[in-house]
Amino acid sequence: MEPARKNVVRGELETKAFILFMLRHFDDAILPETLTGLTMDYVSDRLEYSACLEDLVTRGLVERRGELLAITQLGRQTVEQVENVIPAATRAYAEQDARLERRTLEKDGCISSEIVTHGGGYVARLGLDGGDGLSLHIELELPSAESARAAERGWRLHAESVYRDLISRLVEGGAERRTPEA
Repeated sequence: MEPARKNVVRGELETKAFILFMLRHFDDAILPETLTGLTMDYVSDRLEYSACLEDLVTRGLVERRGELLAITQLGRQTVEQVENVIPAATRAYAEQDARLERRTLEKDGCISSEIVTHGGGYVARLGLDGGDGLSLHIELELPSAESARAAERGWRLHAESVYRDLISRLVEGGAERRTPEA
């Protein structure tokens, strides 16, 4: 985090414009914590941020979808008209932050996991769907809920590298150990 980026959005108009600006970068609704995490490096006053967000909801520019937040069509139209009150450098940094967060959310959407009880133990069902027709599904039988949760956490952190390593070993290993043709 660069010091020059801290607290560069000040005042009600800039704060509201910035909230709409950030939400516009997401096709789907996001958690309030995600929005707060993206905005707190830029907004100078947390209380003002909260009040501005609530006002945007009240005015119909942002909508609550259960526990999630999304920009409305009216909010999209409004931000196009007012985003210039946000300094250009701040918009550039914020767009970069939003892109990174969007990639993380997309990645998380491809990784699945669940824990179910089975016999006297637990099964961690782990999956990775790349969206390109390639997927991997693993079921691990584990003796305790703790070990199942640890496997699930590890999968969420390392699914892509596990997938790449496994495919590499299977494909490269299979090619190296060909049986001679008669």
